[in-house]
Amino acid sequence: MKQVVIIGCSAAGVSAAAAMRATDPAAHITMVSDERTAGYRRMCLGNLLVKSKRLKDCLIEPPDFFDRLGITLALGSTVEKINPRRREVALTDKTKFPFDVCIVAGGRDAVFPRELRGAQKQGVFTFRSIAALAALEQLIPISSTACVWGAGIAGLTAAACLRQRGLEVKLITARQQLLPEFLDLAAAELLRRVLESRGIEILFEMDIREVIGESDVKAVRLNSGKVIGCELLVVDAFNAARARFLSDTDIAVTEQGIAVDQFLQTSNPAIFAAGDCVDSAGEADTPPEKRYVWARATAQGRAAGANAALFLSGGAMQPWPAAYAAEKTCDLFDYLLSLRWRTPEEMPVPAETKIYFDEAAGIFHKRTIGNGAACAEVYIGPAADWGSPTAPGNEAAGARGGRFASADDFAGGAQ
Repeated sequence: MKQVVIIGCSAAGVSAAAAMRATDPAAHITMVSDERTAGYRRMCLGNLLVKSKRLKDCLIEPPDFFDRLGITLALGSTVEKINPRRREVALTDKTKFPFDVCIVAGGRDAVFPRELRGAQKQGVFTFRSIAALAALEQLIPISSTACVWGAGIAGLTAAACLRQRGLEVKLITARQQLLPEFLDLAAAELLRRVLESRGIEILFEMDIREVIGESDVKAVRLNSGKVIGCELLVVDAFNAARARFLSDTDIAVTEQGIAVDQFLQTSNPAIFAAGDCVDSAGEADTPPEKRYVWARATAQGRAAGANAALFLSGGAMQPWPAAYAAEKTCDLFDYLLSLRWRTPEEMPVPAETKIYFDEAAGIFHKRTIGNGAACAEVYIGPAADWGSPTAPGNEAAGARGGRFASADDFAGGAQ
């Protein structure tokens, strides 16, 4: 019986396991994760923080998925190293899993820059796991002020959720505007007004240099020298591929992640990689906010699982399909930010861009349409108006995105 070890149990890992099992019904599959909850959607962390969803609503697959597919779970287990020569995965508790093929799908970790002082104080959190969320939850009832460092989707979500929980929130970003990868100046300005009108102060072109306090967070010092009092600091400004366990191997790891070819094979043919931990060829010009998305991770996971099975059987592997539709959404109180796009490989040519902007109503809706299909979209506006037939300018179609009735809907997975 062939032994398969999958490191990571989120989008890419779960998709890889399903594809492996569909291609090879007999292989013994072990999934290793340092988290104690298997297969949940990280984009639901904000919903869990404001109690709008339960954990069971955030699972990628039904609870019986792993048993049904005959998958062995090793949860709460941290990988210390991979030995490619022995084909063995070693955990920090000295447990070892032999493999005929291994798929690395561990995602990315929030990291702190080296020049940041005081990052280990109590009250400093990331916003990337249920464990981090549980620790944050313990301090929210006894805290009144919070800073969020980083204004990507996760940072915006964290800021909005902490504000909804009653904290005074400051959002700190080194950038000149919000989400420049997606938003033009008009849309970014509307988003800024939405956040500030709901009590979130935004500090642009600022970074944190020091976390101040004895053992607990009391304040942060910015690059300008200004000191801001806070009891909680949520950091989502920097991240790196989870690949430290490859440091003693000859497997190529770049600044972006684990280097793979078109088949998602690393420089060692028995080791594949997929998802946010991967640096795949042809994506150098794709900004991180568009690269590390759910749709890409699941597409790569499926391809890596199938190709790993074909590698074991001697079959012809297939390139991973770099064409996909992706979506990121962010609930901002009673407002919704929705970003949807297709990769260049899926982008119809020629394409036409249409914009609906009602400043008074607080709605910005931009769609790029090609060959009758939507290929990029930005919506900022009241959540209740998203797809409502009675929303201003939306009367024609009465469907999601109906302001531009000529366009089909997307099929991408929300993040």
